[in-house]
Amino acid sequence: MSRGDAYDHIHLLDEHGRPSEMPFLELTEELWNPTSERFTLLFSPGRIKRGLAPNREQGPPLVAGRRYTLVIDAAWQDGNGQPMAHEFRKTFSTTEGERRPIDLKTWRVTAPSTASATLEVIFPRPLDRALLDRMIAVIDRSGKRVPGTITIDRNEQRWRFTPAAPWKAGGYRLRVDTALEDLAGNKVDRPFDVDVFEHIEKTPRTETKDLLFSVR
Repeated sequence: MSRGDAYDHIHLLDEHGRPSEMPFLELTEELWNPTSERFTLLFSPGRIKRGLAPNREQGPPLVAGRRYTLVIDAAWQDGNGQPMAHEFRKTFSTTEGERRPIDLKTWRVTAPSTASATLEVIFPRPLDRALLDRMIAVIDRSGKRVPGTITIDRNEQRWRFTPAAPWKAGGYRLRVDTALEDLAGNKVDRPFDVDVFEHIEKTPRTETKDLLFSVR
């Protein structure tokens, strides 16, 4: 798709067909994947976080128990300058907001049963698909990252890892970046609702936590 005017072509309607006023966080640098085939759209944090002025004055962008429609209008052009054949609509219902942090103690880790088997991790709720590709790694006893292939399925609730070479017997670590998020923006041990905009350092620090497993 073309870049630079994504927010002009994406709209949120309530159950009566009325447009929501500025429900999304409109970033100057649009969040595209390298091939411009996946666009990440975020709701305005100020509308979601309870206690902030936008939330108190305008209310949350989504209310539990209601129906909404996401509309992408047909005027949005693709990367070759061609408009869409027709508009796209997705109607959905809402439930209560997910405000719990990600708790690694609730993950179910199944260690490989043989030297060629996969490592499997099951999450109790879906996590962010794009972050799952790069924020979980397998570390060997020497502290080196184990090369291999990651697959994600079951609606982003199962993460599997197949090593490039057979497993060696011994202990390993599943290393998780604490910036990993679920679909509501909650991080490891930190809910989105109380998250703050922190000072951005030139060299960002990475915090991780490890889950231990062993291969026999």
